[in-house]
Amino acid sequence: MKAQTRGGAAIETGVNLVVGFGLSWAINCWCLPLFGMQPSLGALWGLGGIFTAASIMRQFCLRRLFEWLRIRKAPPEFLYIAQELAAERNRQIISEGYDLAHDDQYHRGELQRAAAWYALAGARWTNATLPPCDLGLFASNTYGWPWDRSFWRPTTARRDLVKAGALIIAAIGRIDRAARQVRK
Repeated sequence: MKAQTRGGAAIETGVNLVVGFGLSWAINCWCLPLFGMQPSLGALWGLGGIFTAASIMRQFCLRRLFEWLRIRKAPPEFLYIAQELAAERNRQIISEGYDLAHDDQYHRGELQRAAAWYALAGARWTNATLPPCDLGLFASNTYGWPWDRSFWRPTTARRDLVKAGALIIAAIGRIDRAARQVRK
């Protein structure tokens, strides 16, 4: 659900204020005489203002409560995985030194190929019937591991998929930054 803009909230509040006051004033004009009360016009305006202020406070408090409850509900199942991918990407930047400037030097799909290799390694760990990684393909310039072999460090299926996801994030970021440079 998209958050409401400040302008949208201001319009909603203004309309709510006018409608609430008008409704309160009309109900007071109609209902109070039924109970034998004949308030003056000033008293009707005052009562309308009091009930409108109470309504605004009620609405404000309930909106805050429901917003708080919405934020507190359990996150979607996949959210912890997205956080783990972001943490791995952050680790690559901080611990390994693979920052955005480093990523920007790769223009031939190196990040994507590395991600693909880690994704394939993850598949290999979980499916023993798959053949081991083809070492000839490993060295291929077109499809192979893009960097020195010492940088190839597969571990477990899950961890290799997390590395693949973080490399995909790096590749998408590089593509986005390159596109922004072209538009300038």
